[in-house]
Amino acid sequence: MKVISNTSPLIGFAKIARLPLLQQLFHQLLIPQKVYDEFFDECTSGEALHFHAVAPHFITTVKVEQVSSFSRRLHSLWKNTQILSFLMIEKPSTKPWNCISQLCRLEPF
Repeated sequence: MKVISNTSPLIGFAKIARLPLLQQLFHQLLIPQKVYDEFFDECTSGEALHFHAVAPHFITTVKVEQVSSFSRRLHSLWKNTQILSFLMIEKPSTKPWNCISQLCRLEPF
Protein backbone atom coordinates (compact mmCIF):
# COMPACT_ATOMS: atom_id res chain seq x y z
CA MET A 1 0.00 0.00 0.00
CA LYS A 2 1.23 3.51 -0.82
CA VAL A 3 0.70 6.24 1.76
CA ILE A 4 1.29 9.98 1.85
CA SER A 5 2.57 11.53 5.05
CA ASN A 6 2.98 14.97 6.52
CA THR A 7 5.91 15.90 8.77
CA SER A 8 4.46 15.04 12.20
CA PRO A 9 4.46 11.22 11.83
CA LEU A 10 7.99 11.25 10.47
CA ILE A 11 9.31 13.36 13.33
CA GLY A 12 7.38 11.33 15.91
CA PHE A 13 8.61 7.98 14.65
CA ALA A 14 12.17 9.26 14.17
CA LYS A 15 12.24 10.53 17.79
CA ILE A 16 11.52 7.02 19.05
CA ALA A 17 13.63 5.33 16.33
CA ARG A 18 10.60 3.54 14.87
CA LEU A 19 10.61 4.56 11.19
CA PRO A 20 11.11 0.88 10.24
CA LEU A 21 7.65 0.23 11.73
CA LEU A 22 6.16 2.33 8.92
CA GLN A 23 8.17 0.28 6.45
CA GLN A 24 6.68 -2.92 7.86
CA LEU A 25 3.14 -1.53 7.55
CA PHE A 26 3.31 0.15 4.16
CA HIS A 27 4.91 -0.65 0.81
CA GLN A 28 5.80 2.94 -0.07
CA LEU A 29 5.70 6.26 1.77
CA LEU A 30 5.39 9.41 -0.38
CA ILE A 31 6.36 12.78 1.06
CA PRO A 32 6.32 16.18 -0.66
CA GLN A 33 9.68 17.98 -0.88
CA LYS A 34 8.37 20.59 1.62
CA VAL A 35 7.73 17.80 4.16
CA TYR A 36 11.28 16.52 3.63
CA ASP A 37 12.67 20.05 4.13
CA GLU A 38 10.53 20.67 7.24
CA PHE A 39 11.59 17.34 8.74
CA PHE A 40 15.28 18.24 8.46
CA ASP A 41 14.67 21.75 9.78
CA GLU A 42 13.12 20.29 12.96
CA CYS A 43 14.97 17.03 13.57
CA THR A 44 18.16 16.28 15.47
CA SER A 45 21.24 14.78 13.85
CA GLY A 46 20.35 11.38 15.32
CA GLU A 47 16.86 11.54 13.86
CA ALA A 48 18.34 12.56 10.49
CA LEU A 49 20.68 9.54 10.55
CA HIS A 50 17.74 7.29 11.42
CA PHE A 51 15.73 8.74 8.51
CA HIS A 52 18.58 8.20 6.03
CA ALA A 53 19.02 4.61 7.21
CA VAL A 54 15.37 3.84 6.43
CA ALA A 55 14.47 6.26 3.61
CA PRO A 56 16.25 4.63 0.65
CA HIS A 57 14.19 1.50 1.15
CA PHE A 58 10.69 2.93 0.99
CA ILE A 59 10.39 6.73 1.36
CA THR A 60 10.02 8.66 -1.90
CA THR A 61 10.24 12.45 -2.05
CA VAL A 62 7.84 14.03 -4.54
CA LYS A 63 8.39 17.51 -5.94
CA VAL A 64 5.13 19.45 -5.83
CA GLU A 65 4.93 22.67 -7.80
CA GLN A 66 1.28 23.40 -7.05
CA VAL A 67 -0.97 21.88 -4.42
CA SER A 68 -3.73 21.39 -7.00
CA SER A 69 -1.37 19.42 -9.28
CA PHE A 70 -0.38 17.21 -6.35
CA SER A 71 -4.05 16.65 -5.53
CA ARG A 72 -4.79 15.63 -9.13
CA ARG A 73 -1.81 13.30 -9.10
CA LEU A 74 -3.02 11.70 -5.86
CA HIS A 75 -6.51 11.27 -7.21
CA SER A 76 -5.16 9.62 -10.34
CA LEU A 77 -3.63 6.99 -8.04
CA TRP A 78 -6.56 6.81 -5.63
CA LYS A 79 -7.14 3.06 -5.94
CA ASN A 80 -3.65 2.28 -4.67
CA THR A 81 -2.94 5.20 -2.37
CA GLN A 82 -3.90 5.98 1.20
CA ILE A 83 -3.42 9.16 3.19
CA LEU A 84 -1.70 8.48 6.48
CA SER A 85 -2.34 10.51 9.58
CA PHE A 86 -0.90 9.62 12.97
CA LEU A 87 -1.82 10.79 16.41
CA MET A 88 1.01 10.40 18.90
CA ILE A 89 -0.23 10.15 22.48
CA GLU A 90 2.05 10.10 25.48
CA LYS A 91 0.81 7.71 28.17
CA PRO A 92 2.81 7.71 31.41
CA SER A 93 1.54 4.27 32.43
CA THR A 94 2.67 2.54 29.20
CA LYS A 95 5.47 2.87 26.69
CA PRO A 96 6.47 6.48 25.94
CA TRP A 97 4.40 6.67 22.77
CA ASN A 98 1.22 4.95 21.74
CA CYS A 99 0.62 5.32 18.02
CA ILE A 100 -2.87 5.46 16.62
CA SER A 101 -3.19 5.53 12.86
CA GLN A 102 -6.08 6.75 10.80
CA LEU A 103 -6.29 5.86 7.12
CA CYS A 104 -8.57 7.71 4.73
CA ARG A 105 -9.16 6.40 1.22
CA LEU A 106 -8.87 8.99 -1.51
CA GLU A 107 -12.01 9.43 -3.57
CA PRO A 108 -11.87 10.46 -7.24
CA PHE A 109 -13.18 13.84 -8.35
